[in-house]
Amino acid sequence: MGSLKVGELARRAGVSVRALHHYEELGLLVPSGRTDAGHRLYTEADVARLARITALTALGFSLAQVRACLDGDGDDLRGLVATHLARAREALAEQREVTARLERLHARLVQAPPDAPPDVDDLFEAVEVMTMIERYYTKEQLEQLEARRAAVGEDEIARVEQAWAALFAEVKEALDRGTPPDAPVAQALARRWQALTADTVAGFTGGDPGLRGSLDRMYAEQPVDQIHGGFDPRVFAYMKEACDRLGTP
Repeated sequence: MGSLKVGELARRAGVSVRALHHYEELGLLVPSGRTDAGHRLYTEADVARLARITALTALGFSLAQVRACLDGDGDDLRGLVATHLARAREALAEQREVTARLERLHARLVQAPPDAPPDVDDLFEAVEVMTMIERYYTKEQLEQLEARRAAVGEDEIARVEQAWAALFAEVKEALDRGTPPDAPVAQALARRWQALTADTVAGFTGGDPGLRGSLDRMYAEQPVDQIHGGFDPRVFAYMKEACDRLGTP
């Protein structure tokens, strides 16, 4: 393949000439040659680099991250991909929760009489889920949380999630058996609940007072089942009562 001028490369690659100029301004894709008249010429190596840029931006990487991937070493690339993967997984989990709640809403609407107006509470439930995160965390804090997730690592996150799932199951079993909140079994569960909560909050916020404040405000203002879809709110109420009774005669 011979060298391509900017217009021809833009047509073949499906990008705009303006985008190619922008890539050049950023030092992301600089044409390897020029004609005698000063027109840009892109070689086969330039085209291959553009293909990698296009692939990475399609995955959602920022141009700064794309440049780091292309110009860095393997460790840089692995770190960036790991960070982006963690972010994608978090977004996917949030989307799954939104989808599940919208499916429940849709099912209720389908079962309602055709002439019945939508239940306002149902509609607000869907809106609450989709806007909750943005309401309590600033853009900068969301970026901090992404960095915290990358720093903590997927293995540790999975360990904490498994610990919560196991503890939640034990607490629900005690609740279903009718165990009083001040019974020794419930009190032992409450101590584990408090310890795991402290561990989780420390890992989530990294000790940042701003993140802790946003987290506390969200839990103070939102029903717990709005924050943790699928979790039985009775379990949280049961543990709150058990924790309140810790140390009382």
